[in-house]
Amino acid sequence: MILKNLRIELKDWGSQRGQYVGTAEFTSPIGEVEVRLTPEHVKQIFAVCAESIVTVAKEVSSMMTSQVIDQAEAAKLIETQGD
Repeated sequence: MILKNLRIELKDWGSQRGQYVGTAEFTSPIGEVEVRLTPEHVKQIFAVCAESIVTVAKEVSSMMTSQVIDQAEAAKLIETQGD
């Protein structure tokens, strides 16, 4: 079977409010099947992804910080040239 679609969402109403749930759709030559993902299933998926999520978040933070520092330095340079 091949994973066709994976959907995870944070419920904002009902008995699962504040929890992540989802579906996983699989396809094969003989048909398709959709599996409902409980909050526990989603926790397991997030656990597998956690290290990559942290790595990407650190990279994005670093890039954004560098851009802010570069812009601040450019602004200071412009101010000193205007004096």
